Amino acid sequence: MPILGEKDKSESASRRNIGLIAMAVAVIVGLSIYLAWPSGLLYRPPGQQQPSRPDIRSLPPVEQQKRVAEIIATGDLNKCKEAEGVMINGYDYGIVCNDNVVENLAMERLDTSFCDKLADNSSDWVAACKKEVTLKKLQQTNDLQVCQTASSDFKAECEALYWSRQALDLKESKPCENIVESKMRTWCYDRLSTEQLIADLDGIKCSQFIDTGLRRDCEVFRSTILAKTSNNIQSCGSINSQKMMVACRERLIR
Repeated sequence: MPILGEKDKSESASRRNIGLIAMAVAVIVGLSIYLAWPSGLLYRPPGQQQPSRPDIRSLPPVEQQKRVAEIIATGDLNKCKEAEGVMINGYDYGIVCNDNVVENLAMERLDTSFCDKLADNSSDWVAACKKEVTLKKLQQTNDLQVCQTASSDFKAECEALYWSRQALDLKESKPCENIVESKMRTWCYDRLSTEQLIADLDGIKCSQFIDTGLRRDCEVFRSTILAKTSNNIQSCGSINSQKMMVACRERLIR
C-alpha cells in the first residue's frame, strides 16, 4: 500500500473533515425535524391508534393481578368488565375489581348507596360496607343525624359512639345518660373512666369502673405505674384492657 505524501494526507484530512461536517449537519437537521414534529418520533398521523395492550386473559396470573390493580386505581367501574371471568386461585377478578372500586368510592364520597352495587351482594357484605361508611362519616362530621340513616341493627351502636365521643370531649359522664341500651351505656361510662385514669392516676378511683374486669385492670395499672420501675413492665401484660396495657408499657419505658 503506497504511503501518503503530505499533500495526500492533507486531502484525506479534508475529506474526513467534510464528512464530519456533513454528519453534524445531518444530525442537526434530523433533530430539528424531530423537535418540530408533533410528539417527536412517536408521532402518529391522526386516526392511527397506539398499539393495543394484550388482552388480560393472555397474561400470566401475576400480570393479571397487576392489571386489575391498575383498573381499581382508576376508580372506573366500567373498566372492571375487562377482568370479568378472569379466575385466579378460585376468585373471579371481575368481582374483585368491582367490589374494590365500589368500596373505595363509598368511603371517598361517604355514600352508602355505593354498597348496594357490590357484586358479592350478600347481606353481610353490604351491611359491613354501610357500617364502615357510616362510622367514617360520623367520625368526620360528629353529627348525630348520621345515625338516623344507619341500618336498624347498627343505629343504637352508632348513637352510643356519638354520645361517648361527647363525653370524652366534655370530660364528663352526663352525655352517656342519653344511651338507652344498658351495656352500651356502661361501656360509655367505663371508656371515659379509662381515659381519665390514663391521663391522671389520681383522677378517678378504680371503684368508679362499673365492669369488674376493668376495675381489676385499673388496680394493676395503678400499682404497676406507682412502683416506678421498668422491671414491672411484665405486669402490664396481665392487664386485659388493650388501652390500659399499652399506656402502662409506655409509662414505664419513658
